[in-house]
Amino acid sequence: MHERLSHLERHWWRQPRLDRESGITLIELLVAMVIGSIVSGLLVLGWISLSQAYSHTTSSSESRDDARQAVARLSREIRDAEATGGVSAVTSNSTSTLIEFTTTFNIEGNTGPSPTPVLTRYEYRVDAATGEQTLHRLRNFSGTAPPWERDDLVISHLANWDARTSTWRVEPFQYGWMDTDRIIHFTSPLHPTPPTPASIKMVRIHLLVDQNDGRAPAAMDLQATVQLRNQPQY
Repeated sequence: MHERLSHLERHWWRQPRLDRESGITLIELLVAMVIGSIVSGLLVLGWISLSQAYSHTTSSSESRDDARQAVARLSREIRDAEATGGVSAVTSNSTSTLIEFTTTFNIEGNTGPSPTPVLTRYEYRVDAATGEQTLHRLRNFSGTAPPWERDDLVISHLANWDARTSTWRVEPFQYGWMDTDRIIHFTSPLHPTPPTPASIKMVRIHLLVDQNDGRAPAAMDLQATVQLRNQPQY
């Protein structure tokens, strides 16, 4: 009997210990942790990239909408420009980077003939001297020449000026006038300026807006041709 128990005991010790083979080793745990960290990092990077893309798209869309509204407002102001005190409605006929005019647009009380409409002097100027091209709106409520009482940033990220070639891709402002044959001409290399500021009948606005800082295939192209309704057309 004793010999049989000894034999059974010896046989029991020879059986494989299944409990010793369960679980994972330290190396397997480290490998799993590394793989999990890599997957988590990729997910975080993807989320950050999508968030940045969404934020940039939203900002770009808002900037383009602001630029459209600014050009629409500028067009309405120029359309209502009028001469006053011996000064023509549009006075800046010597450069394509700014436009200066007198208008009654958007001033309270100017919708009717009485009281006398308030004239406001405006200057829109494209500034490329600081590296970032911007359109500024300067205002003088007295309707006279500077000093200006307000200077507001209207549009940023303009792309009219090409810094690489030091040339204008497109001129921001062009002025149209009528010759003796009643043919409209716009300022160009052949016709750099109208004969006189008083002869200006139309203004052509052409702005390139690049909110994507050169990463977009092309900048947004905003164009408008405005006829001065308070100026004699013939």
